[in-house]
Amino acid sequence: DIDLTVHEGFHVVQADRAGNTPGWAVEGLADYARWAYGTHNDDACWTLQRFEPGQNYTDAYGVTARFFLWLAQRSGTALLRDLDATLRGGLYDESFWLTRTGVSVDALWAAYADDPMHPAVSYP
Repeated sequence: DIDLTVHEGFHVVQADRAGNTPGWAVEGLADYARWAYGTHNDDACWTLQRFEPGQNYTDAYGVTARFFLWLAQRSGTALLRDLDATLRGGLYDESFWLTRTGVSVDALWAAYADDPMHPAVSYP
């Protein structure tokens, strides 16, 4: 599973700092990076988790990464770059989502959960 190094390498780049850095966002971004930049995920039978009722963005890893993919498809990848920068700076709080999208992360998750066309998971 060579692309595991993409996920773990992203943690090195994140340089997790003190402050309010929720683990779900840190791990979700690392799995999103693995999905976006990994080159052998299919060989390792790895993919983002399929959306299932009862999940939450706070589940982290592939669940959160697939939510981030959905957000990027609607708002652009700049949103995720801004989230990453905010996390790296230890400056995260819930107002990030309201400021950047006009709604809370809970409202964004609800829209994602209600979307019948969850993003297809294929490898770039």
